[in-house]
Amino acid sequence: MNRDASIKFMSVLAVLLATLSMVACGNGSASASVEGEELAEIVLSVSSLGSDGASRAISVSGGEIGAYYYKAIPQWTNASVTGKKTEWTPFANGSTIKVALGAWKFDVKVESASGNILYEASGVELEAAKGSSVLEVTVTEKAGTGTLSLAVTAPVKEGLDTLSLRIEGAYEAGIAGTVENGTITFALTKDDLAVGQYKFFMTYGTLRELGVLTIYNSETSYISGSMRVPTEAGTLPININGIRIFNVALQQSGRAFTCVAAGADNTDTIGSCEWYLDGEKQENETGFTYTVPDTVEGEHVIGCFATSVNNGYLAYADMVLDFDEIVDIETGTLVFGVRRNQVSDTDSFVVSYQMADTTDEPIILTGLTKDNSKPGYSILKGQVQLPVGSYVITIRYCSSNDSVVGAEVIAIDILSGKTVYIADSRRKDIDADDDDIVYTVMVDNGVWQNVTLSLNGINDNSDKTFFYKATPNWKNPDEMIIQGNTDDTFVQIPSYSEGVSLGYFAPGNWTFDIEVRDSNGTIVQYTGSLTTYINNENYALEIVMVPASTGNGTIAFSISAPCCSVDDSIEITCRPNVSFSPSVRYDNERTGWITATLDATEFSPGDYILTFNHVVGQSVVGSIEKNVCVSSRSDITIIDSIEPGVFKKTIINPDGNSTLSLTITTPSNAVAPGTDLTLTATATSSGSSISGYQWYVNGVAQAGETNLSYIFNQSNPGYYYVSCLVQTVDGTSASNSARVTVNP
Repeated sequence: MNRDASIKFMSVLAVLLATLSMVACGNGSASASVEGEELAEIVLSVSSLGSDGASRAISVSGGEIGAYYYKAIPQWTNASVTGKKTEWTPFANGSTIKVALGAWKFDVKVESASGNILYEASGVELEAAKGSSVLEVTVTEKAGTGTLSLAVTAPVKEGLDTLSLRIEGAYEAGIAGTVENGTITFALTKDDLAVGQYKFFMTYGTLRELGVLTIYNSETSYISGSMRVPTEAGTLPININGIRIFNVALQQSGRAFTCVAAGADNTDTIGSCEWYLDGEKQENETGFTYTVPDTVEGEHVIGCFATSVNNGYLAYADMVLDFDEIVDIETGTLVFGVRRNQVSDTDSFVVSYQMADTTDEPIILTGLTKDNSKPGYSILKGQVQLPVGSYVITIRYCSSNDSVVGAEVIAIDILSGKTVYIADSRRKDIDADDDDIVYTVMVDNGVWQNVTLSLNGINDNSDKTFFYKATPNWKNPDEMIIQGNTDDTFVQIPSYSEGVSLGYFAPGNWTFDIEVRDSNGTIVQYTGSLTTYINNENYALEIVMVPASTGNGTIAFSISAPCCSVDDSIEITCRPNVSFSPSVRYDNERTGWITATLDATEFSPGDYILTFNHVVGQSVVGSIEKNVCVSSRSDITIIDSIEPGVFKKTIINPDGNSTLSLTITTPSNAVAPGTDLTLTATATSSGSSISGYQWYVNGVAQAGETNLSYIFNQSNPGYYYVSCLVQTVDGTSASNSARVTVNP
């Protein structure tokens, strides 16, 4: 072979090898149009990086973030494959994209509404596998500079024409003013301020304003408004671009002020404080509380700069107060030093309090911190000032998914000028003397009480099933999971015998309802709602059963649909036919909605099919069908909305009579942490055939778990509700749950 022929051969061979290499890449190199290509579903979840190195959510307020963008580059080929994005592509945070299987690298950026980059990340690696997974992308703030635009007015003061501005660590200047009609105006445009958060201080004579200025990459931030005279209420409007959600507020009791984290979207806690009196920093005042000296009289401005724990963000709040009008309130100090075994680094304490013998909503205590410095322990530390009185303190220890894995409720007395301590029995984390008042608690799993059930007056146990419902009677402002709560649902007792255990319950006031049902699911015996206080380590519940009445049950409903005109209506039918009079109205509280309501109305025991059709003109644009089984004790409330283009059916079955039933079986109700437990669902349908299953744990859908069986495995001790939803071909659905204990 001559040289030219050799070169031609090598060129052809190179092309052939490149082609074979692309074919060998299989699904990854195939285009989206290739039949049979396997794809991965990827949830793109973007969060920002905190100063402690932990990933935090990007909070948005006021629509200042314009859009999220990503690029996706396959690492095994240059060919076009499903999901490949070489140009910036917009997406919604938390949305799902589909990509070919294989190795990928992602770039992500977050832009402002004006198109400037605020956060970014590059080269995030992903091995896309078949099925669904989450790609956690942590972005960092885009370095750069931004602009300050200042426009501030004040009443003219003789001999003063300059505003002093200090942006701590970045800029300081005197700004000359322009006088017109008795008002002086100060204006400034300052470029090239480095991205970040700054404390700023403005002084014009005796007038002072403090606040927090946020600078973003290539964006303009504003300080604008009027210098505030101390006798005038109000706050200087400061534009912080609305992206960082860390706000604080001041609470006042007498001369004592407390800085607390505030705002519905706030996800951070206060780490440190700096207190100011009329704009002057108060030295050595760095705690969460500040008491104004008795020598201070008249009106003054109390202010506080707070720094967040997780992100190091700044916030400022102040309050104008006339100290001549203050009525002194006697207070005492409450100090926490509570230790318990640690579940994980991300666990937390939630502490609330309320005055004893009141029905007021509990208040979450702020200013407390969790100390992880002792290996294997979580320690609740800190102190607060409370007015003198008797209180009920609730301490909850929560795992990373907000499940309560330990709790304690304790009654205490706060005494004037005294320090009261709450600690565990070891008293290692407090500095109290023997004659100090110390309340001891045990915020461990063992504080839950084992409740046993014995029923008196049972006529006949054969072919009977037993159910109970447990409802806590105390306020739950943080909506945490309360140990033992059945969420207003009757739960079957797997095998009733006298003294059967219902599991462990958080201490406090509870209401129990018990039902005995025959083989047809009809209630034959029941209890009225029984209220009891659980406070012993092993609590025996003894209940007298009574025969079920033969009266009627009730149904109430509120069904809404989005409407476009007065021609919209909701048509309601009931089979078998029952005469009732619902009201259909346009909802003034939800503009653009129409709502059909029915107050509690008696229905004879039996099965009913309620159909709600959203009608526009002559067309049905959406529908809900509710299969309702009414018993003599039914008290059913249906709240739902009709979605355009969606036609769905749901079984409401308080007594077990339905055309679709579901049973979950498990070889054990208790396992050790990290142990596999296989649960099996058995569904029967007298109507259409079963079309699918979906498994849930504590209400969270388990990705890919759509078979008859599910392998449960959890490492954290506690109680879990494992449920399965089954659907039929015609859209009918039913669900059932099994409670599984993961022993500590």
